[in-house]
Amino acid sequence: MSSDDAFDEVQDMILQDAAKVFSPRLIEFFLHPRNYGQLQEFNYYAAIEGSCGETVVIYILVYEGKVNRVGFVTDGCGPTMACVSAITCMAEGLPISEAAEIKAGDLIDYLGGLPEDKRDCAEVAVRALQTVLEKIG
Repeated sequence: MSSDDAFDEVQDMILQDAAKVFSPRLIEFFLHPRNYGQLQEFNYYAAIEGSCGETVVIYILVYEGKVNRVGFVTDGCGPTMACVSAITCMAEGLPISEAAEIKAGDLIDYLGGLPEDKRDCAEVAVRALQTVLEKIG
């Protein structure tokens, strides 16, 4: 067995284990995060630290009172990556006031659920978004 085949086999086993705990949608956001990276052009950004010591930075471009574009970076775990990616998708295109109303429960529903011991990942994503939106005033 080549090293590539061994790697693929291990990766498949990890994904099978993850599928027992996490929703397909959460796994998709982890494997293929949307809006990852610092935006080239942004009006506001905020960096926060989560309860596990992870950092989340969200960048937004506001245009005509709406969240036009959103980008993020994080050094957090897979569920944190998925939660932050998902909340950027939820907020993009919304009026600022509506984006500010996104709650952890909304995000968890959007992702198709989240294990109880990972709910703090959703809270971190919401707090990061709210922190940057509060800067708009």
